Amino acid sequence: MLALGTSTAIRFCKQGGSDFILNAFSQGVRHFDTAEDYFNEEVLAEPLGTTSGRREQAFITTKFGRHDKTAQNVRESLNKSLKKLRMDYVDLYLVHDPAWYKEGSLGEIWAAMEKLKEEGLCRAIGVSNFQEHHIEELARTWRIVPSINQVEMSPFCAHDAMFQGIQRACEKHGIVISPYTSLAPLHHKQHPPLDEAVQRIGRARGMSDTQVLLAWALQTGKGPVVTATAKLERVQDYLGTFAFVLQPEELEEISRVGKQVSYRRWT
Repeated sequence: MLALGTSTAIRFCKQGGSDFILNAFSQGVRHFDTAEDYFNEEVLAEPLGTTSGRREQAFITTKFGRHDKTAQNVRESLNKSLKKLRMDYVDLYLVHDPAWYKEGSLGEIWAAMEKLKEEGLCRAIGVSNFQEHHIEELARTWRIVPSINQVEMSPFCAHDAMFQGIQRACEKHGIVISPYTSLAPLHHKQHPPLDEAVQRIGRARGMSDTQVLLAWALQTGKGPVVTATAKLERVQDYLGTFAFVLQPEELEEISRVGKQVSYRRWT
């Protein structure tokens, strides 16, 4: 599954943002990813809110968290998000970033998330940007295991020690990895050997460079891949990824060449 993120391309683009979301939905996007800290949850309200007639067809992810938030703010934050979204529930509610919270407080925050799930205000709960030690901290007291961990994952960081630790913890506890910034080699960090490999695979398969990297992320990470754009033509390109499955040797080549570079955009 691909999730259309509102984090960068339309983060502060409220005017026209709702039209873009509706057009993306019309083209086939069903999973939309937003957050309290993106300051634009309301762009989803008109096209996908409870009264839109489309709510049950959409999968909505939002996230708890700002730098000043504690466990006592979890319920209030979700209620505010639901009001902005004009929804009775979200499909997935994530703890946005463990670095934002007081050391030792993650267990309390997670306990508050668990209560909201049990009350039906969110159908699933998960985490974002959690490293191995954050996951193990939660594991000491959790009653509900996070469904996903949304983390940066591109060929340039999937080999590093941080990601390997994340992967180890997620596999241990049955948490699905949901990648973001998987298109970093196209937009943020150039590496000619990887460019050549991606282009060669794309030419042989009739895929765009974007589709090759998204297919790598989908098949390697296993969970929803979050990617952002404010251009409808790119949405169609993203959705076209599902027509293809990369072969094991193609996945391995992208991973192997990516190891020649160490790069993270966000973490």
